[in-house]
Amino acid sequence: IDESATQPGPPTEQQASARAAVAAAAAAYCGEGVQYHCVPLEAVFEEAGSSEQQQPGQRERLQALLAAVGDATGREDLARHLRTRLLLATAAALGCSCVARGDCATTLATHIVAEAAKGCGYSLPGDVRLVDARWAES
Repeated sequence: IDESATQPGPPTEQQASARAAVAAAAAAYCGEGVQYHCVPLEAVFEEAGSSEQQQPGQRERLQALLAAVGDATGREDLARHLRTRLLLATAAALGCSCVARGDCATTLATHIVAEAAKGCGYSLPGDVRLVDARWAES
C-alpha cells in the first residue's frame, strides 16, 4: 500500500522514483505466477467493484480526512483502519481468499503497547491472533 498521500502536498518525483524502485525490487523476488500489486492508500475511497483507476481529488480527500483528526494517535489509528480496509478490498478484487501479513515483532509490540495505553487491551487477542475473522464478509 502506497501511503505517500499521507504526506501533505502533491506527489513528488522522489515518491515516484521510490515506487519504481520498490516495484523493481519486488519483481526480482516474485516467482512465476506471483504478481506485485501497489495500491495507493487514497484508493480506499473507491466504491467496491469500481473499475476506474484513481479518481481526481482522492489524494486531497485523504489528506483532509487525516488533517481533521486532532491528535497523532488518532491519525495513526485511522490510517491503520484505512490500510486494513484497502488491503482486504484489494485482496477480494484479486480473488484472494486470505491475506498473509508480514508484520515484524517490533510493529506488533508497538501496536500492543499503544492499544493497552489507550485502554483497548480487551481487543488485543483479536489483533494479534493468527486468523482474524472480524473482517470476514458475511
